Amino acid sequence: MSDQRLAAGLFLAALLARTVSWMGLGLFGPDSANFLTMADWMGEGRFQDALAMAYHPLFPLLIAVVKPLAGGAVPAGHAVSIVLGAAATIPLFCIAREMFGRPSALLAGLIYALHPRMVDVQSDVMTEATFMFFFLSAMWLTWRMGEEPTADRGVVLALSASAAFLTRAEGILVILLAVAWPAAQAVRNRCADPARWGAVLLTPVVVVLALAPYLFWVKAERGHWAMSVRPSLISAERAVGIQLGPDDREDTVFGASKLYKNYAQSIIRLSLHGALIPFYILGLAQLRKAGLRRSLWYLAFTGGLLGGVLLTLRQHNAMSDRYLMVGMALLGGAAAAGMVSAQGILARKWPDARWRPALTLAAVILIVVAPAFRWLHVRRTEERSYVHAAAWFRSQEKRPSVISGTAQVAYLAGSRPILLPLTRDQALRQVRELGVECFVFDDRDAASLPEVSMLRSSDFLFPPVRIAGSSGTIPVYVQFVK
Repeated sequence: MSDQRLAAGLFLAALLARTVSWMGLGLFGPDSANFLTMADWMGEGRFQDALAMAYHPLFPLLIAVVKPLAGGAVPAGHAVSIVLGAAATIPLFCIAREMFGRPSALLAGLIYALHPRMVDVQSDVMTEATFMFFFLSAMWLTWRMGEEPTADRGVVLALSASAAFLTRAEGILVILLAVAWPAAQAVRNRCADPARWGAVLLTPVVVVLALAPYLFWVKAERGHWAMSVRPSLISAERAVGIQLGPDDREDTVFGASKLYKNYAQSIIRLSLHGALIPFYILGLAQLRKAGLRRSLWYLAFTGGLLGGVLLTLRQHNAMSDRYLMVGMALLGGAAAAGMVSAQGILARKWPDARWRPALTLAAVILIVVAPAFRWLHVRRTEERSYVHAAAWFRSQEKRPSVISGTAQVAYLAGSRPILLPLTRDQALRQVRELGVECFVFDDRDAASLPEVSMLRSSDFLFPPVRIAGSSGTIPVYVQFVK
């Protein structure tokens, strides 16, 4: 079977997995509400309001473009994530094939296509699928530019790298490598062809042009030249000692030593609860066969992502599995190479054993395929009460324009979502400065969040109104400002 057919088969497997996962999803996630709100505002031409939500703009822009075809922002958001998440198997297959060979590339694509956590996130309205597609595409094109630079390839590389950055702040890594790697290879090869150097230098020019509108907006917002308004990238700036601008107040910095434990736990979860770790070790040992240049290229992107997150935690205040997904997908290539290597060890030790093929197949099914059944279950059905709460808001004579709390309720009610405040002072600031008219939370929040107790005892709020959905769903509570 040709490589094209193998890649197409992996794409279809990933597409099916993500589609089935989406069919079992009761409601989009809380972060999704922010991207959907941005997409709606972009569709209305309210780009300043959308960008002010401080997320990078490409993913909601894609939702806004697909929205008329999908019949709404919510199905458009799911469609963008599902299709681009599945499409990411193609550059991943190419990367793993270049590094570890064709059998390992097929297995790496299968690990990614069926990975339960990645399938779960990429069937929701989240940035991870879009980011992974553009990041992996730019990584593959970076290698191809280093080997054979052409003007067309340089433009597409620049656009892919820029798209990765305009989706998530971590894309800054691929921009740096997309510019530096081909130039370094041209110097190494003592390239004297003006056309090739022109192709290499075209990449940074197109990157600057593609990013210019967003970077000018960031400068206007922060008061100085910077790459982003995202807290994660500002944390990375602090972590490497970049001078703070007048807008980057020190009181926004959080101690993050406790997050290193969360980082390690994310590694364990994304390695299929540790099942892939021995194969990572075996696979990374195969890098010497790939040669120094390929190894440096692979490790620059993989280690840059995983190490960059670790560095950022010095000054950041959050840690999520989602931050590591691209790096762990790339490590999946090493895991696949480790599995192939383990099979080779068995073949050399027991060359005539009839049980060996069956054992190999059983191991692949147990380690790679069996965990995939986790995305067959339904989830978030208990949050269907949010739809009832949103309908209740829409039935009111005056619908609140800004709601603090449960983001899905706010979006479905046609209001701007704001995170729940942590203190009384923050709550009052939200009311005065952001125009929050009510606070919304559910039973789970009431049981676990101390800020809910603070809201319930606040004298500037009316007592909670309870809104119950259908049987089996979570009651929602609303507190209006007096």
